[in-house]
Amino acid sequence: MSRGGSAGGGCAMLVVVVLVIGLIMWLVGGVLSLLGVLLPIAGILLGLLLFGYGWVGVYLGRRNRKADQQLNRELGGMASDAGARLDQVLLWWDRVRLTQGIGTEFEGRMDNVSSAAADDPDALRLRELLGEAREVRGLLLNIDAQPDPQGRLKVINRADRVWADLVRHYMQEPGS
Repeated sequence: MSRGGSAGGGCAMLVVVVLVIGLIMWLVGGVLSLLGVLLPIAGILLGLLLFGYGWVGVYLGRRNRKADQQLNRELGGMASDAGARLDQVLLWWDRVRLTQGIGTEFEGRMDNVSSAAADDPDALRLRELLGEAREVRGLLLNIDAQPDPQGRLKVINRADRVWADLVRHYMQEPGS
């Protein structure tokens, strides 16, 4: 016989603990079984997703590479045109300097242009523009050294600006 039922309470407590541990183990087993089904499905879906992402990346890379090549061809053509215009202007100025400006508005003023006399601001500005034209022509020859299309466009725009300033302000007969 038990004394006050304490021996039966200990046995009941042991049964309850075993049942709780069994319930926890059963839940863990169910979760693991569920994970055993879901993880392969999730792995397959993730693999398909990564495959699709990679395929889109390859497609976009090819398309962007083609666009970059086309942009580089266009910028190369623009740089070539700008360089040819600058060459034409520089050749004209070399001819004017060689003939001492005879037959142009610079006749008798070529000493001022050649020495960039401080008393003739127009001649000083012309000398600066010619120097900038030669510098920009060198940049146009090495246009591929510019790391990005924006840098190339800046060089081309600078060349066009210098060309336009020289033609507008100083050349009598552009293109001759």
